Amino acid sequence: MERDHGCLLHFPSIVMWVPFNEAWGELVNSYQKLIDKIPALIKKGLAAAIYTQTTDVEGEVNGLMTYDREIIKMDPGKVKEINSQLYEVE
Repeated sequence: MERDHGCLLHFPSIVMWVPFNEAWGELVNSYQKLIDKIPALIKKGLAAAIYTQTTDVEGEVNGLMTYDREIIKMDPGKVKEINSQLYEVE
């Protein structure tokens, strides 16, 4: 099992412990690219892939929600759509 793979960052500017850097890109596209790599890893024996950072925590901003849990940073429907691709991998 691979761990801490990806480190996707997204900084909503209204709830930040650290400064926002727009150059880091759009979170959903980055997440899609990360998920796109998983089928090849499954074929090599990967048994599980878990996004463990549900919320930002102070200086870490790779959560699915902001530190205060006020903003969900990715559309849950889009995340479900992206993740559902993995159920079709043989």
